[in-house]
This record gives sequence, C-alpha cells and structure tokens, in this order.
Amino acid sequence: MTARSYGDLLRNRGFASLMGFSLVARLPLGMTSLAVVLLVSKHGAYSRAGLVIAVYVTGTGIAGPILGRLVDRAGRTTVLPPFATAEAVLLCVLAELSPQDTAALLACALGAGLCTPPVTSSARALWPLVLPASQVPVVYALEATLQELAFIVGPALVAVIVSVSGPREALLASAAALLVGVLAFSFHPTTRAATPALDRSVPGPRSLRLALPVPIVVAAMTVVAAFSFVELATVAFARSHHSAASAGVVLAIWSAGSLVGGLWLGVRASGSGVTTRKVAVFMVVLAAGTAIPALSPSIWLLAVLLFLGGLAIAPTFGALYSLTASQAPPDRQTEAFGWLSSGFQAGIALGAITGGAIVQTAGSRIAYGASAGIVLVGAAVLGRWEPSPPPPAVGGEDPNR
Repeated sequence: MTARSYGDLLRNRGFASLMGFSLVARLPLGMTSLAVVLLVSKHGAYSRAGLVIAVYVTGTGIAGPILGRLVDRAGRTTVLPPFATAEAVLLCVLAELSPQDTAALLACALGAGLCTPPVTSSARALWPLVLPASQVPVVYALEATLQELAFIVGPALVAVIVSVSGPREALLASAAALLVGVLAFSFHPTTRAATPALDRSVPGPRSLRLALPVPIVVAAMTVVAAFSFVELATVAFARSHHSAASAGVVLAIWSAGSLVGGLWLGVRASGSGVTTRKVAVFMVVLAAGTAIPALSPSIWLLAVLLFLGGLAIAPTFGALYSLTASQAPPDRQTEAFGWLSSGFQAGIALGAITGGAIVQTAGSRIAYGASAGIVLVGAAVLGRWEPSPPPPAVGGEDPNR
C-alpha cells in the first residue's frame, strides 16, 4: 500500500472527528498521574504520591474488562457518559483534598480508577464495526501512532498549566478533557449508529470464558514492563552523565521514533490479518531496539539509538490490537480490549518495581538488557501458542454507503 491508505481512511464519513474525540478523551492518560504527583508531592510527600497513583492505576486495571463487558452488553452511549462523569467528579474532588489527607486521597483515587470509562477499548472495538475490513489494520497502526500524542501533549499541557496556575488546575483540566472527549465520542453519530455484532440477549457458555487468550495478555504485559525498564534506565543514564534534565528530551525522541514507525506501518498494512508469529517477530525486533542503547557511550548517541529502537513500538502495538480483534469473540470485543489494557497496567506495575530494583543494584546498562529479556519472554509465550480459529469477522460495512 501507499500513503493513500490514510486518505482512504479519512474519507470515511465522520472518521476523522470520531478519532479526534477519542484522542481528546485519552489525553488524561498523559495528564492525570503527573498532575496528581505534582499536587500530592508539593510538600515533599513523594511516597504518598506514589501510593495514590498505584491505587488509581490498580482501579483502572480492575475496571477495564468489567466496564468493557458492560459496554458490549449495554452499548457505548449508555455506559461511557455516566462513568466519565463519575470519574471527572472524583478527580475534581481529589484536586480539592489536602495533600496530607492520605485516607481521603486513596479512597478518591481508587474510586476514580474504578470509574475510568473504557473509551480506548471502546474505540478499538468500534473500528471493525464501522470500517471496511481492509482498512482495519491501517486504523490500528494509525491509532497506535496517534496515542503517543497523549503521552507527549498531555504532560506538556500539565507543565504549562502548572507554571501558570498550579497542579490543582492541571488535574481539573484533565477531568475536563476526559468528560468532553468521552461525551463527544459517545454521542457521535457513528458511535450511536454502530449495531451489536451478535444478539446479547442469548447467553452462552462463552460468557464464562476469558474474552482474550492469556498469551496475548502476557505479551502485552511484557512489552509495557520493558518500557518502564527503559524509562528508568534512561533517567539513571542521564544522571550518571551529569545531564538529568536531558532525560525528558531523550524519552521524547524515543516516542518520536514510535510515531515514525507507526506511520510507516500504516501505509504498508494490508487486510491479510496478523498472526501470532508476526506479532512475535515484531516483539523480537522491539527487544533488540531496547537492548542496543546499553552500548551507548554518551547521552546524545543514546537518543539516536532510542529513536531507532522506538521505530518498532507503534508497529508492535498495532499488531497486538489487530491480533486482539481477530481472537476475541465478536460480542465481547470491548471486554477483550479491556483485558489488554489490564495487561498494560500490570506491565507498568511489574516494570516499575522490577526495573527500579535492577537500575538501583546493577545500573542502567543491565536494565536495558533486562528490558529486552522480558520482551523476548513474551515473544516466546506468544510464538509458541497455537490460537483457535478466529471467530466470524465483525462488521466490514462501509459507513459511506
């Protein structure tokens, strides 16, 4: 394919605005945690801030598959708005709490996490319903690329708001972005017109089974855990070279590599589908990209190597999204993507704990190598798994008709 893949995609009626609204709804992914840390730690309580974030992330991990299943049964327009409203209200309450009131902070953070609407999972499950089958791999590649913007624009917005007003206002802005984005996405005509793939009124034995095969969840967990390793190792590397402030710039360059890699995949994606072996190959390439920075003698060569390694990030995520869509039951797609998100959250926790210990005891170079090792474990698990035949295709209708 050529760059016309993106042009064909954008010509689908309403797609650009729908994707835009979903990205606004995801801005809090890059805003909420940072704003909470800045708010709670402004008197030096970093341990308390870390605990609040851990509780919030745990809540989101629990909520993902549960609310995803609810979306599959009741619909996006019914489920997403009330939960977005609840989380936005709880974030506003959190912004008004005293940074010393640990119990209230934890309760509010847990409630906000448990109310997190599965807008990302809902969007990923929606694309096969409203796009032709040939465009689904392209949109997953594009989405994996554009989601990087949440982790670039979100922290930048927080930095600007904090410098002008303060962390309280940054958290309120995150709540506002969540509510506006989710409501606009939920009531978009394309979202409202999407019909269920199957009759959900008919229960079946499949309802008691996990919506997403465990090897895919394990692969997702190992990939994200490796990213935590790399982030921690990069901060430690920068400090060891007396350039701590450059760590943020280097990590942004790493994300830029992911953007370029995702755009490249989008113009080459085809409708032929993705296999577990293909995803495992992407993961092996990604592992090499996270290991090579260990050879860098300087901070700026590290940035170059991370940019090159970052080229594999968005393609790997795009492949994981396509594999998830192909292996999940058609009537439980949102729930399946919720399990994938839970795998990501578990990977963040695993990577933060394990990666921190490795950096502390063995140094940044060993941590880069360990990041590759954990991705290779996930690739081996996925590559050796023999999936069942995929369920019937979802959607494929051209919304332009």
